[in-house]
Amino acid sequence: MRRTVKSKVYPLMVSLLLVALLIATGGCSKDKTTTPAVNHPPVVASVTVSPSSVAYGGSATVTVSATDQDGDALTYTYTVTGGSIAPAGASATWTLPSSAGNFVVNVSVSDGKATAQGTGGCMVVQPTDSLVIWEDWESGSINATKWTQHGAGAHISNDGYQSSHSVYFGSSNWGDVKSNISYSFSDIKPKLDFWARTNGSSDANNLGISLEGPTGTSQTYLGIYIRPEASLRKIECSAGSQNTIVPYPLSEDNTWHHYNIVVNDDGTASFYKDGSIFWQSSPVTWASLTTWQLRLSGYNYGANIPVLDNVALYNRSGAK
Repeated sequence: MRRTVKSKVYPLMVSLLLVALLIATGGCSKDKTTTPAVNHPPVVASVTVSPSSVAYGGSATVTVSATDQDGDALTYTYTVTGGSIAPAGASATWTLPSSAGNFVVNVSVSDGKATAQGTGGCMVVQPTDSLVIWEDWESGSINATKWTQHGAGAHISNDGYQSSHSVYFGSSNWGDVKSNISYSFSDIKPKLDFWARTNGSSDANNLGISLEGPTGTSQTYLGIYIRPEASLRKIECSAGSQNTIVPYPLSEDNTWHHYNIVVNDDGTASFYKDGSIFWQSSPVTWASLTTWQLRLSGYNYGANIPVLDNVALYNRSGAK
């Protein structure tokens, strides 16, 4: 009788223990549910552009203030409506275009799962240039109080750009004129503006305008030399010790073109023809160069001589 009772008690005790264990552990694991973690998107507090206005070709610093509640690492993507931008995480250097207007930088901040947007703006204002030299030769002569002639010198042409006169250089020989006043890059941040018409029918027609070092050095600090001769057909550009050559298209013969050479705030020099840039130098330490004079030069032979008109030297805003 004892054996029979004992065999019934033990299975009952085991069953009770199993039930108690299941209750304590919450039942079978297959009934458990887990709540996935919620990702919080980043928040862009501000996009600051400093300075908020610059002159042509100037630069500004973009600074983004953004946070992420989850502590996720953030990445920054920048796009601009004008100029170019160099990103460096939460900040970037924005180089604005050489044209007036209001421009926008758009910033996208991502934590890898979600993104947030921010915008900032910068205004490019036209520099206030002060005129240093202006010459259109409408007097019909070379003004000796402004210019000193060398070689075959300069001569008046009766064919000007929208006017009665222009100037050409040499006569079957080389000639030039230099401004009687010397200038310094420490005092002037130059912009050259002029009109030119050239012709490559002869191998002796060319034209140049430059900021030249002291007499006797023949060093060109900044300038352009148009060489349309049939055997060359090129435009030579100089900025400090840098030089480059761009093609002179035959289609440009006997046509007036508007040129600008601008020393920018970052030390680079931009070369424009008819409003479009065709070369930009690397930065130049202009203040390290000596004094200079404005030089106009050329050579002509035969008909269709190369001519210059409406030559202007400006001191750009922001100059010392």
